Amino acid sequence: MAISALAAEYFSDQIELLNSTITLMIDHSVYYAVFGALFYLDNKKKYILENGKINRLLLKSDLVKIVLSFGSSEIIYSIVRWGVQYELLILNYDAYMASVISHILAAIVFFIVINLGVNFTKLFKNKNQ
Repeated sequence: MAISALAAEYFSDQIELLNSTITLMIDHSVYYAVFGALFYLDNKKKYILENGKINRLLLKSDLVKIVLSFGSSEIIYSIVRWGVQYELLILNYDAYMASVISHILAAIVFFIVINLGVNFTKLFKNKNQ
Protein backbone atom coordinates (compact mmCIF):
# COMPACT_ATOMS: atom_id res chain seq x y z
CA MET A 1 0.00 0.00 0.00
CA ALA A 2 2.77 2.44 0.91
CA ILE A 3 4.65 1.93 -2.35
CA SER A 4 1.59 2.53 -4.50
CA ALA A 5 0.59 5.52 -2.36
CA LEU A 6 4.06 7.02 -2.85
CA ALA A 7 3.76 6.36 -6.57
CA ALA A 8 0.37 8.09 -6.59
CA GLU A 9 1.95 11.12 -4.97
CA TYR A 10 4.89 11.03 -7.38
CA PHE A 11 2.51 10.97 -10.38
CA SER A 12 0.10 13.49 -8.84
CA ASP A 13 0.84 16.00 -11.58
CA GLN A 14 -0.57 13.56 -14.16
CA ILE A 15 -4.24 13.45 -15.13
CA GLU A 16 -6.45 11.41 -12.79
CA LEU A 17 -6.93 8.61 -15.30
CA LEU A 18 -3.18 8.08 -15.70
CA ASN A 19 -2.49 8.41 -11.97
CA SER A 20 -5.10 5.77 -11.10
CA THR A 21 -3.85 3.38 -13.77
CA ILE A 22 -0.15 3.66 -12.91
CA THR A 23 -0.87 3.31 -9.20
CA LEU A 24 -2.94 0.17 -9.81
CA MET A 25 -0.18 -1.37 -11.96
CA ILE A 26 2.44 -0.71 -9.27
CA ASP A 27 0.10 -2.08 -6.61
CA HIS A 28 -0.38 -5.33 -8.54
CA SER A 29 3.35 -5.69 -9.26
CA VAL A 30 4.26 -5.44 -5.59
CA TYR A 31 1.37 -7.71 -4.52
CA TYR A 32 2.16 -10.52 -6.97
CA ALA A 33 5.87 -10.46 -6.17
CA VAL A 34 5.28 -10.70 -2.42
CA PHE A 35 2.47 -13.27 -2.74
CA GLY A 36 4.50 -15.47 -5.09
CA ALA A 37 7.55 -15.46 -2.85
CA LEU A 38 5.58 -16.15 0.34
CA PHE A 39 3.46 -18.89 -1.30
CA TYR A 40 6.60 -20.60 -2.61
CA LEU A 41 8.38 -20.43 0.75
CA ASP A 42 5.36 -21.72 2.64
CA ASN A 43 4.38 -24.54 0.27
CA LYS A 44 7.55 -25.77 -1.46
CA LYS A 45 7.64 -29.02 0.57
CA LYS A 46 3.93 -29.73 0.00
CA TYR A 47 4.44 -30.54 -3.68
CA ILE A 48 7.57 -32.73 -3.39
CA LEU A 49 7.06 -36.51 -3.38
CA GLU A 50 9.23 -38.91 -1.36
CA ASN A 51 11.29 -39.70 -4.48
CA GLY A 52 12.12 -35.97 -4.86
CA LYS A 53 9.90 -35.34 -7.87
CA ILE A 54 7.19 -32.70 -8.04
CA ASN A 55 3.62 -33.84 -7.46
CA ARG A 56 2.34 -32.16 -10.62
CA LEU A 57 -1.25 -33.33 -10.12
CA LEU A 58 -1.54 -31.68 -6.70
CA LEU A 59 0.33 -28.57 -7.88
CA LYS A 60 -1.94 -28.21 -10.91
CA SER A 61 -5.06 -28.74 -8.81
CA ASP A 62 -4.01 -26.10 -6.27
CA LEU A 63 -2.96 -23.62 -8.97
CA VAL A 64 -6.35 -23.94 -10.67
CA LYS A 65 -8.08 -23.34 -7.32
CA ILE A 66 -5.88 -20.32 -6.63
CA VAL A 67 -6.54 -18.83 -10.06
CA LEU A 68 -10.28 -19.39 -9.71
CA SER A 69 -10.37 -17.91 -6.22
CA PHE A 70 -7.99 -15.03 -6.80
CA GLY A 71 -8.95 -14.28 -10.40
CA SER A 72 -12.44 -13.00 -9.70
CA SER A 73 -11.28 -11.31 -6.50
CA GLU A 74 -8.45 -9.50 -8.29
CA ILE A 75 -10.78 -8.27 -11.02
CA ILE A 76 -13.19 -6.90 -8.43
CA TYR A 77 -10.29 -5.41 -6.43
CA SER A 78 -8.93 -3.70 -9.53
CA ILE A 79 -12.27 -2.21 -10.48
CA VAL A 80 -12.98 -0.93 -6.97
CA ARG A 81 -9.44 0.36 -6.41
CA TRP A 82 -9.19 2.15 -9.73
CA GLY A 83 -12.71 3.57 -9.61
CA VAL A 84 -12.52 4.87 -6.05
CA GLN A 85 -9.09 6.41 -6.56
CA TYR A 86 -10.17 8.06 -9.79
CA GLU A 87 -13.28 9.54 -8.17
CA LEU A 88 -11.32 10.79 -5.16
CA LEU A 89 -8.79 12.45 -7.44
CA ILE A 90 -11.64 14.10 -9.37
CA LEU A 91 -12.91 15.38 -5.99
CA ASN A 92 -9.44 16.95 -5.44
CA TYR A 93 -8.20 14.60 -2.70
CA ASP A 94 -4.44 14.46 -2.37
CA ALA A 95 -3.08 11.65 -4.53
CA TYR A 96 -1.48 9.91 -1.55
CA MET A 97 -4.71 9.97 0.47
CA ALA A 98 -6.82 8.89 -2.51
CA SER A 99 -4.52 5.90 -2.98
CA VAL A 100 -4.68 4.88 0.68
CA ILE A 101 -8.47 5.21 0.92
CA SER A 102 -9.06 3.36 -2.35
CA HIS A 103 -6.72 0.57 -1.27
CA ILE A 104 -8.48 0.12 2.07
CA LEU A 105 -11.94 0.00 0.50
CA ALA A 106 -10.82 -2.32 -2.29
CA ALA A 107 -9.03 -4.59 0.20
CA ILE A 108 -12.19 -4.98 2.28
CA VAL A 109 -14.14 -6.00 -0.82
CA PHE A 110 -11.26 -8.26 -1.93
CA PHE A 111 -11.14 -10.13 1.39
CA ILE A 112 -14.87 -10.76 1.35
CA VAL A 113 -14.79 -12.07 -2.22
CA ILE A 114 -11.60 -14.13 -1.73
CA ASN A 115 -13.01 -15.82 1.36
CA LEU A 116 -16.15 -16.75 -0.52
CA GLY A 117 -14.01 -18.05 -3.42
CA VAL A 118 -11.71 -20.11 -1.21
CA ASN A 119 -14.70 -21.66 0.55
CA PHE A 120 -16.37 -22.38 -2.80
CA THR A 121 -13.29 -24.05 -4.34
CA LYS A 122 -12.34 -25.76 -1.05
CA LEU A 123 -8.73 -24.63 -1.48
CA PHE A 124 -7.97 -25.23 2.19
CA LYS A 125 -9.85 -28.36 3.08
CA ASN A 126 -9.81 -30.02 6.45
CA LYS A 127 -7.66 -33.19 6.46
CA ASN A 128 -10.44 -35.05 8.34
CA GLN A 129 -12.87 -34.57 5.44
